[in-house]
Amino acid sequence: MSTKTFSAYVPTEPVEFNIGDEHFNCVGMLPGVALLDFMSSAGGGEENPAQMAAAVMGLLRQAIAPEDLERFEAYISDPANGVSVSVLSEIAGYVADKLSGVDPTKQSATTSLPG
Repeated sequence: MSTKTFSAYVPTEPVEFNIGDEHFNCVGMLPGVALLDFMSSAGGGEENPAQMAAAVMGLLRQAIAPEDLERFEAYISDPANGVSVSVLSEIAGYVADKLSGVDPTKQSATTSLPG
């Protein structure tokens, strides 16, 4: 019998971000499956903008701390704040990287996903 033990990833510092003067906190961690769902759904990219939008917002709704989520959604929905699609996509990428435990500068061929 062959057995391998895996370690779970837990971020060592809080994940936070600002949009302008507004500060938002993220949850302590996301399950790996949430990040896989994001990666597979976001794969539509320019060919399926609705799928990409749903993937970005789905990840953000899971990643942002519950106590900040309503304020975040109100902020990004207010046209006066000018939060663009590209900013939302950039935030989603940032939180995915920080909450996944994957350091793209240290990723080896044995840990990268096919595709």
